[in-house]
Amino acid sequence: MLSTLKLLKAEGDALGAYLLLREGLALKHGNCLVAVAVSHGHKDWNVVSALGASPDVHGHETMRTHDNIAAQSARLGRHLAQRYDVAVEDAVGAIAAMRWGALVAAANETLGDPVAARKWLHAPHPGLHGVPADELVDTDDGYARVERLLIHTL
Repeated sequence: MLSTLKLLKAEGDALGAYLLLREGLALKHGNCLVAVAVSHGHKDWNVVSALGASPDVHGHETMRTHDNIAAQSARLGRHLAQRYDVAVEDAVGAIAAMRWGALVAAANETLGDPVAARKWLHAPHPGLHGVPADELVDTDDGYARVERLLIHTL
């Protein structure tokens, strides 16, 4: 499984693509990483990077990796408005895109094949009550369920 830092970098890639396509805002990758960090409640990417490199006494990473989608999207919207003077029309959609980017990266890494990962993400799963993973990532509960299934069954 990918490290948390790699998953957050995948979120940065997905956020950059989303903002370019939906908002016409072209951000450098480093700026996307700062936006990801802020959306997760951290000051900047340096804090996330330091926390990711410093596990707690139990060996767990100490950073927050996802949060309530409403709170996370509010932080992202505020950050983009203050930093770039842009009002993101659909900040919840941006967070869903970030989460999707992390899940795609994790599935690719776990399965070792982008085609197999794509099939897994779009196929109905008994562990998700017959629903495909891609239909659940835009809610907090759905995202957590898909993440758990990916971690425990692959």
